[in-house]
Amino acid sequence: MLNKITILSLVAVFSLMILTTNTEQSFAAEPSKALNKAEIDKLIHSYIMENPTVILQSVENYQKRDQTERRAEGIKKNSRLLFNDPTTPYAGNPNGDVTVIEFFDYNCGYCKRVWPEIAQLLDNDSNVKFLMKDYPILGPSSELASKWALASHKQGKYFEFHKALIDSKGAVNEKKLEKIAKTLSLDISKMKKDVQSDDVALTIQKNRALAVDLGITGTPAFLVNEAVAPGAVSYSQLKSMVEEERRKQAASK
Repeated sequence: MLNKITILSLVAVFSLMILTTNTEQSFAAEPSKALNKAEIDKLIHSYIMENPTVILQSVENYQKRDQTERRAEGIKKNSRLLFNDPTTPYAGNPNGDVTVIEFFDYNCGYCKRVWPEIAQLLDNDSNVKFLMKDYPILGPSSELASKWALASHKQGKYFEFHKALIDSKGAVNEKKLEKIAKTLSLDISKMKKDVQSDDVALTIQKNRALAVDLGITGTPAFLVNEAVAPGAVSYSQLKSMVEEERRKQAASK
């Protein structure tokens, strides 16, 4: 969200544009006539009152451009951690030509709702690499769930644990997490130890820092290579974004 100073700056710039245009027109018509301050203020006020949505549209456009630029900078700055961090769990083709990244929270209803769309993409496209970034933002139980999932990664069963947990209903608690681990024949004592490990905590910390740099404040949020799609997306949207990335790759060759 823009702060008050930024909005006032945009209004000032926009007002200067109005003033410049109208002054030029006035001077062309009457070269000897100079606008005084009162006339300038009246001119600006009149234009804004007659066109109130113009300022709002300018602010909205500025916000969108600013967010897009910040995300592009964040992706460039964090490219290795985003796409090539060996600690990030993945599914699909490890050598896929397009990488899809999801930032998610296990307590997020939209994340649960979008999971079948992701599964469909992985089933239908054997050349996609899917990276899973645990981003617990909905309270302590979300963080606990992510820690258990990342602990399962140490036993080579993250994807299975992820599917079971994302498909589960109701509140996340340790009893549910332990039950899933037992169903998957995981070593429970090792799981409980790894849940408290520094490297699991560091992975979550890194994901949070990445989200901040990319301006991601909610879940789910997707990256398809460097294209960002915040919010829940459909299979057709994901498929379309993947195909667009492949077209870009083909065009650049």
